[in-house]
Amino acid sequence: MTFPGRAYRTVICLTLLSLPVVPVAAQAPEEILVTGQRVASGSDADPELIKALDSVPGGTNLITPASKTQLTTLSDLFAYEPGVVVQEFFGGFDQPRLNIRGSGLQSNPVSRGVLLLQDYLPLNDADGSFIIGLIQPLATRTMTVQRGANSRVPGAVTLGGDVNMVSFSGAQPGGNIRLDAGNDERGSAHVNVGDSYDRLDYHLSVGGASYDGFRHHSQSKRSTLSANIGVAPTQSLSNRTYLSYNDTKFDMPFVLTSERAEQDPKSVMGDGDSVFDQVFNIYKRDPHRHYDTWRLANRTRFAGEHHQQTLGVYWQTTDDEFTDPLAHTISDIDTFGAQWLLDLDRGDLGNYQLGIDWSSSSMPREFYVNSAEDGSRGSQFGDMNLTADNTAISLVVDYPLNGSWTLNSQLQWITASRNSNSKMGPEQLDQDWQFLIPKLGFVYSDTPDLRLFINLSGSREVPTFWEIVQPDVPPLAPLPGMASLSLNKLDDQQAVTLEIGGKGRLGDTLGWDLSLYRSDIKDEILSVASTFGVIAESSNYDNKTVHQGVELGVYGQFPVADDYVSFRGAWNYSDFYFANGVFDGNRIAGAPRNVVSGMINYHRGAFAIGASVYAQPDDNYVDHANTLKQDAFWLLGLTLNYQPTPWIRLYANVNNLGDQTYNASYVVRDRSTAAMPTFLPGNGRSFNGGLVLSW
Repeated sequence: MTFPGRAYRTVICLTLLSLPVVPVAAQAPEEILVTGQRVASGSDADPELIKALDSVPGGTNLITPASKTQLTTLSDLFAYEPGVVVQEFFGGFDQPRLNIRGSGLQSNPVSRGVLLLQDYLPLNDADGSFIIGLIQPLATRTMTVQRGANSRVPGAVTLGGDVNMVSFSGAQPGGNIRLDAGNDERGSAHVNVGDSYDRLDYHLSVGGASYDGFRHHSQSKRSTLSANIGVAPTQSLSNRTYLSYNDTKFDMPFVLTSERAEQDPKSVMGDGDSVFDQVFNIYKRDPHRHYDTWRLANRTRFAGEHHQQTLGVYWQTTDDEFTDPLAHTISDIDTFGAQWLLDLDRGDLGNYQLGIDWSSSSMPREFYVNSAEDGSRGSQFGDMNLTADNTAISLVVDYPLNGSWTLNSQLQWITASRNSNSKMGPEQLDQDWQFLIPKLGFVYSDTPDLRLFINLSGSREVPTFWEIVQPDVPPLAPLPGMASLSLNKLDDQQAVTLEIGGKGRLGDTLGWDLSLYRSDIKDEILSVASTFGVIAESSNYDNKTVHQGVELGVYGQFPVADDYVSFRGAWNYSDFYFANGVFDGNRIAGAPRNVVSGMINYHRGAFAIGASVYAQPDDNYVDHANTLKQDAFWLLGLTLNYQPTPWIRLYANVNNLGDQTYNASYVVRDRSTAAMPTFLPGNGRSFNGGLVLSW
């Protein structure tokens, strides 16, 4: 199936222009106003979030991190969620591969393709890149995901949609202490506390974690702080200020050949005597990443009887030292942004939203050779001045057609620039883009237990500086001048996505969530690794690619005598392939074809015992030429919960119960062989337990 781009844009534009143009809320309001009762500013009620997500004509997720028994990595956070797949790289506080419909999947570390939001304001820098470790589940009250191009957040233009983290606030007085420990010296502590006083409330979240790692050279440490304070001087006016800090450092054990990954999954290059071990000795080259980020944001909301205005501003600064086995990349990033929204509720005449989103980043980046002898910085071979700017103007229309059907649509006008200038030579590349992105969908909802949807959505993705600025460093200690940079002129990635699905409940036992989608993509941005596993090249595929798949989630519970059983599961099917061109008919490497995950718990009084499964039942290609595969695997786990009072909860987990040796992930190449270091082994059997004290 293909969609003629000009035709679908014309149809959606004409449909939008035929509607009554008045500037709602495609995203949730920040509070509920009840006459005669004060509600602390910045609070979010789950019913309101559900209502907002139900207005989206596509697949969505609503996640409550505090409900998770284990919450040490992003895999724990997104476990059993349809449409969101996380492939671990090193098993610590690292850069896992986040896969939402294959958007940005080949970037390594995965750093594009999804818009991350913190309290509705972007976490991405203005070039579109993000650091995935900035997602902080333990400081997050509720998380929402709008999967794919159906996202209608102003500035959300990628194929992967958006992930929004809503912080705790003092509107929910109280707090908790969470302590967690496990094997391989894993330990963490986290405190949340908040309260409200008259028209003011506050929340503070502080945490720290450390982990020696399953593999050699895989230690990681993280310290986090987030705080917010809100004031609501009147029923119609509220303001909230947010401050957060994240300091994360982790070592990278890097890749192994398929044979080494099978025989000695804890090892790294440098533990043997092969040529790769000698040239790519991880202990000497010391690949690691260390970043610290400060972020300050503010949102002001003014609500009238049938309208609401929201103004958000933010600033974040990041010092990022990313050292792979060949090069040190030092980034010093300052990002500023602002967002204005006007929401109008016209009742039977529909809901409307007019939004403007702007962001700008200064991202100077230095490049040094990594010494093969001791991992220190060698000669400098690049010093780039990088600047990025974006402006998005968005109009959202939700128009009721009758009692059951609603038309949902959006038009976004986007301008973007990516300017790269060398301080060490004449290299310069300035690029600008302007485009219109239309989206059109329909939602059918006849009862609270059934919601069906269909949408046709465009997406356009501009390359980040990780793809534009390409280092080239020889693996052997290079002489001055042998390492170099090139500026890579790329087109924006364009796609049209058709999605159909729904969610609902069957009685009191079973809930379901189903999405089927197909994206026809032009100029897909693909990044591939060198022989040694370091990203070597990014390019637009010169022909069409297709991402299509199925996202299915089920959940529920049923009684067993005086007890009950709860369950949750997800199946994510990803059929991504090259439609023509040099790899015509081949699968696009990077995404597992099938991922099955699930859990079932037996509840008896204060106790709950359960089992979990995570499986990739197929062998999956690791290269676009489809010459080498990642083996299939099944992982089983056990959980135990004991909650004698509402204020005390104890838990314990066993992961990879069978101590299976498997490859959690891999680097993507055009063509791989078994002799190349490619695979990242997953963790063996592991234990962890914890205590949560709440008040």
